[in-house]
Amino acid sequence: MAYLALAAVLIVVGVTFVLLRNRRPTSMNSSIEEFEKGLRAIAPEPEPGAAPPPRPARRPGPPGGGPDTPRRDPRPGPS
Repeated sequence: MAYLALAAVLIVVGVTFVLLRNRRPTSMNSSIEEFEKGLRAIAPEPEPGAAPPPRPARRPGPPGGGPDTPRRDPRPGPS
């Protein structure tokens, strides 16, 4: 009976290890990387000796800066 319990424990540990190791990443960056990987897979092959295509320029941020920009107080007051 002990051999059967040991075998069951080893199977559970092995299956848990395999499931945890092969699960899909869930972060937003992993989704973006997966999408970019698909785009590269369907992109046309570059010609030999040709320069790599230029990277697109980044879009400007929102007016007033990004999330790290300190906010100004819109209320008038002594400076």
